[in-house]
Amino acid sequence: MTTEMARISAQQRRVLWLAYHVDFTQPEIARLLDLPLGTVKSHSRRALRAMARAIDRAEN
Repeated sequence: MTTEMARISAQQRRVLWLAYHVDFTQPEIARLLDLPLGTVKSHSRRALRAMARAIDRAEN
């Protein structure tokens, strides 16, 4: 799993960190990082998809 975290972009890691460890909402993250809300949503979705693939690979 750690290697998968290293594969996603720094911006995606930052978005996930703020969402899951700091408990910020996506609009809050967008304001904090000065990014469009759609970009934050895309970063979240792509990063979570990558994590799900890593879990699937680990289970099989």
